[in-house]
Amino acid sequence: MILQQSELISADLTYFPENSQPHIYLICKRPRISFDPERIEIKEGLLTLGINVQRQSSFEKHTYSMFHNWKSENIEWDCPYPYTFLTLKPIGRKPFRIKAAAMAQIAANYTVQDDYLDLEVLYVGQAYGKDGARTAPARILNHSTLQSIYADVPQKNPDYEVWLILCSFFQTIVTSLDGISESKNDFGEGQKDKLFEKLTREGIGRRQEVNIAEAALIRYFQPTYNVVYKWSFPKFGHQGYLECYELGINSITIELATVEQLNCQLYSSHTERKHDHIFHYTLHTEEDKQNMYQFFPDFQVPGLQN
Repeated sequence: MILQQSELISADLTYFPENSQPHIYLICKRPRISFDPERIEIKEGLLTLGINVQRQSSFEKHTYSMFHNWKSENIEWDCPYPYTFLTLKPIGRKPFRIKAAAMAQIAANYTVQDDYLDLEVLYVGQAYGKDGARTAPARILNHSTLQSIYADVPQKNPDYEVWLILCSFFQTIVTSLDGISESKNDFGEGQKDKLFEKLTREGIGRRQEVNIAEAALIRYFQPTYNVVYKWSFPKFGHQGYLECYELGINSITIELATVEQLNCQLYSSHTERKHDHIFHYTLHTEEDKQNMYQFFPDFQVPGLQN
């Protein structure tokens, strides 16, 4: 879900599955998008909306056209300065308001080749209360870092706006047994079976999942406003994701896809623009990591790179 600070209170979290609420959030920025009132036109069956994308002191002009089923062409509309919102008043229907940036993101229909819908990741954070009761909106509302970013961006980049992405993650466990390597841990056979059963049946706990997702995203994007985890993830036996070590998990892969839900690319000062970000980190010592791949000497071990 993508939204701005003013929409946090009214955010409809039923959009997310009940067992996977948005505990991870990204604070981002992108060029300001507004309507161009001089290029709004309503004809029979067709609504044409002009938008302006601010690039420093100049504006790029883009146009979106979409079909409508309103019977009359004489439809009132209102688009006051700063032209962020357009209110349409079809005869016989309730007026409704649309946001320029949200409309562009939906109407683009995955065809925009320009970068004005893309979001630069400035900060990655998490919210997880007792038994998962706390969600990202509740955490963000009074978050000092968000307020700092909202103060910094208009000052340093007045042609940009701050946007928030709420993320929900699903866990998939992949296991493999080679039947050859000798185990280097001190687990007894009975304990190994119990751990393997727990891992395949339950996976890691929700809190640990949130912790490790946050840490991996920070390590990958290295956002400007994050400090913790930028260089310290993964760290052997870290309390925040200790359960992963206890269960014998040796690596994690995160996939963050935005082409369908958000129709944009994510990037940072450290990471290139992509619709699909897939990254991998191993959780053991470098010696253990190398041993896991000893049967593939030409394989580059994921997670060992700086």
